[in-house]
Formats: sequence, structure tokens, C-alpha cells
Amino acid sequence: MRYYLFIFLNYFSFVAIAQSAPKKMELSKLFINNKEAIGFIESHFKKVVPLTIIERINHPMDHLLFNMVKKNSEEQFTFFGNPIDFIYAFYDDKIKDEFAIYLMLYLKHEDLLMLSKEWGFPKNVSKEDFLGRDYTSLFWGNASAEIVVGRSFVYEYGSDHYRVQLSNIELSRLYGIK
Repeated sequence: MRYYLFIFLNYFSFVAIAQSAPKKMELSKLFINNKEAIGFIESHFKKVVPLTIIERINHPMDHLLFNMVKKNSEEQFTFFGNPIDFIYAFYDDKIKDEFAIYLMLYLKHEDLLMLSKEWGFPKNVSKEDFLGRDYTSLFWGNASAEIVVGRSFVYEYGSDHYRVQLSNIELSRLYGIK
């Protein structure tokens, strides 16, 4: 009898732990619809106090326009199944249709091929260079938004980490170039 009670209690302990584990939200489909991207920002992010110059220099998003971080630090996101290391956003409630989402994560070339299935081949490299992995950064764009994928220069990550940026804001403004 004790044996069955032990199995019964262990089973329900496992179920309770599995249900309380943080859920991972897949973000690759957000890159198709601007309204969904803005809704995602409004529901999962909060405004942050502007960083000082020293804080910005040491920050992974040092030169990019961002003003929001995740509301819940326990919440986990993935992009084509890969866990996201950092996620930031820019959104101004006064200009409702402008946004930017930045992801920092490990990506395989196959993940970039999946992105090209949704958005076509990158605009800044030839199909041959893309397929041959001869690129430093990649750029996709359509009438509603742009995606920029570039290697991460954050020192604790290797060259297989990328920054993925989805935005409909003019790049010169996003990068702080006047």
C-alpha cells in the first residue's frame, strides 16, 4: 500500500512542477503582423528609466533606440525554438504605429532559412552568398516592417549569437543618427 501511495504522490508532484514551469512563447510568427507585434509589446513590456551614458556604453543595445524591458523576468521567449537571451523594445504611445523589438540569441543558419521562407531572401546579399553563409548582417524589408539580423558583439557570447531586430521605424532614427 505504501508503494502505491508513494507512486501516487510522486506523480502528482511531477504534474504540479510541470504545470508551474514557465511557459515559452514562440515569437517567430510576430514578425509577420505589425498589430500582433505592437500588442505583444503592450502586454509583455514595461517602460524603463533612461540609462546614463556609462550604462548605455556597457549595454548590449548601446547604440539602439529602446525604452522597454520585459515585465516578467521569469517569462521565457523563443525564436524558431531557440531561447532568447535578451529582449528589448521601443514603443511610444504617442506614435501608435511605430515600434521596434530586439532579440539577442543563438541562431543556426537553418533558422535564418526559415525566416527567408516567410520574408524571402535578404535584400542586401545575393542568394548565393546567403546560402553559402557569406554575410555579416542580413536585411529584409517590406511595406510594413524591416528585419535586420546581425552578429552580436556582446563579449560574453560567441559569433554564433545574433541580434534580430524587427522595426517599422526609419533605421537612421533607430540608430540615433540625426
